[in-house]
Amino acid sequence: MSKIDVRFFEREINAIREALDDDRHEFKPSSIGSVCAELTSEFIDAGYFERVTVQKWWRSEDLPELYELVIESADLDEEIVTPEAGAQCYDYDWDDEDLDPDSLEEEVKREIAEWESAQQVQILVPGGDLTIKREVIEMKCYTGIPHVHLYRGVVLWLTTTDFDELLRVLRARYELIDLYEVMIDRKEVAA
Repeated sequence: MSKIDVRFFEREINAIREALDDDRHEFKPSSIGSVCAELTSEFIDAGYFERVTVQKWWRSEDLPELYELVIESADLDEEIVTPEAGAQCYDYDWDDEDLDPDSLEEEVKREIAEWESAQQVQILVPGGDLTIKREVIEMKCYTGIPHVHLYRGVVLWLTTTDFDELLRVLRARYELIDLYEVMIDRKEVAA
């Protein structure tokens, strides 16, 4: 057996860029061992965050390559403020008796659990499956002492052997997220 060296071809990278239809994405290629190549990109604008990760896995000579796509998106107005972020970025005054770090930490845990308890959707697609779910998205911040900010977000996770399906999901990502949110909002209203 020859040495395995998995990488994205230039035509695959160009097809992914075209499917994203967004010049703000700059991909950083990397490898995970010798059997996986990875492309990652993220951008932030005034009110929106998106991180796209594409992995290409070699499985065996008898099986087609497996692609994994993870898209994390968040509205930056939907922050769950942690005590660390409050102290570093929002000048919380911990001497104020209304701002107890322990009770704020409990509130953060409750908000995360509530957000992530929404039903996930799983869809069979050619060569694999697509999962859409609510998830809290972490963003690193280096203001003051390094810490993370938490945002209510949505994650699309595709596993497929069909590269064209990966491109279709990339092109339709905003519509898929919107449909998912409408479905979840309707279920919450009905409950």
